[in-house]
Amino acid sequence: TFTPARSRFPFFARDRAVTVMRMDVLARSTATASYHLRMGYTSTDEDTVDSSQILLSQVSAYGDLHRTAIDTTDAGLNLEELDVDRPVTLRLKRNTAADYTALATQPDELEDVMVVLHYRLG
Repeated sequence: TFTPARSRFPFFARDRAVTVMRMDVLARSTATASYHLRMGYTSTDEDTVDSSQILLSQVSAYGDLHRTAIDTTDAGLNLEELDVDRPVTLRLKRNTAADYTALATQPDELEDVMVVLHYRLG
């Protein structure tokens, strides 16, 4: 779970509306297997939104990081409604795992998880 928080954006964005247009998720892993991701957030209307399953595949052009790009309305989401001042939850699992609990008990498998927000200012 992380909170993008308007205070973490560049100084010129802090007093303006931030609309997320796309989100890239990158993960550095000790395993070569693909991963599945589920994302949850609270919308600006205070509704809870959960995604469908999203695939993270290893990409050699990114130094073998696992990567996915989530566009505005992918996976049952509407990123334009994401409230950047509320927590965002990412749940990851190997694509062969039955549920999302294995990485919680073996967290060393994931070395880094990076989230890149593409946004516009209102």
